[in-house]
Amino acid sequence: MPVVVLDLFFCRPFEYLILLTIFCNCVALAIYTPHACMDSNRLNHYLEKTEYLFLVIFMIECIMKIIAYGFLFHPGAYLRSGWNFLDFVIVIIGLKARNQFVTVQQGLFLANERNKTWLIQLLTQKMASEGIETRVSTGDCDTYIVRSRLEKAISHPVVFITGQDVDLVVLLIALAPPESNIYFMKSGKRKVEDKLFTTRKLQKELSFP
Repeated sequence: MPVVVLDLFFCRPFEYLILLTIFCNCVALAIYTPHACMDSNRLNHYLEKTEYLFLVIFMIECIMKIIAYGFLFHPGAYLRSGWNFLDFVIVIIGLKARNQFVTVQQGLFLANERNKTWLIQLLTQKMASEGIETRVSTGDCDTYIVRSRLEKAISHPVVFITGQDVDLVVLLIALAPPESNIYFMKSGKRKVEDKLFTTRKLQKELSFP
């Protein structure tokens, strides 16, 4: 088996394939354009996909050399060559990088408008597939949330709003008709428990008409 692999490894077409792969990989790295905040473009997406092809070819070359020369424990073994050792390290790093998720701070990711739009579309599609109605606000979110729930309260006897923003409570008290009774649940954090309010009770306590 090692003899067959050596014959294949030293044949000219295989050598040309490896050299062509190295050249194409260098070109791909040269024309790849990094963008801030995880942004990208169509060309970068194509280049990222070709990286998988390059990695597979280099990994096959690495495996063939190990079969032909042996791994480490005898003279002429694969890892006893400095160039082979460098190739091996590069392949391992490439495999590890492909299995890791890029993590960034939430604020940094959402600071990019395209990232934000993509995330909203993704969540909207996911919720729609689960039968959940979604609406996207282009103005003041708090006002939009309260007004949309007030519309629902006309035809639904029980309406809930959940959130942590105090502005939602203030808007509900000011805008909710006296005959409506909308529930607002302020979700707690850590040791703080959830709290449930109703517009009718809050308006009565604050002497709203």
